[in-house]
Amino acid sequence: MNIKITPYHLFCIIKKYGENIELFHPDLKKQNDYYFVANSIIYRDIKFIAFTISEDDICKPCVYNEDNLCKVRDESYKNINKIIFDKLELVENNFYDFNYIIQLLQRKINFKMINECYYSCSINEKRKILRNMENGLNKLMNKQ
Repeated sequence: MNIKITPYHLFCIIKKYGENIELFHPDLKKQNDYYFVANSIIYRDIKFIAFTISEDDICKPCVYNEDNLCKVRDESYKNINKIIFDKLELVENNFYDFNYIIQLLQRKINFKMINECYYSCSINEKRKILRNMENGLNKLMNKQ
């Protein structure tokens, strides 16, 4: 299966997986496909992944999606996407092998990147985010 996702959503999924969330459930309020994409990622059903800064496969059915734009997206969301695109040298809408992206994240993720992405969080929260990201990435690599 192939997916199109924002870097922000991928980070959220990996971070939550690193917190030991092993199964995602539908969000009846938002009616988005977060659970479907997240479960596909953690159960390694993804072959290729493309990144976008606009509507992704999670957002398409969401009640907050209006004309391919999220009505509740904030500046931190945009900031995280921009930083990750820059740090990982991603090309929008280009498909990448999912294993390559996981390995790339394992090499590139560090406290400096987390600090830039989650600038409004406390130092302890940033450390926890990094720890959960690393844990989630390691778990994904071990599922190959």
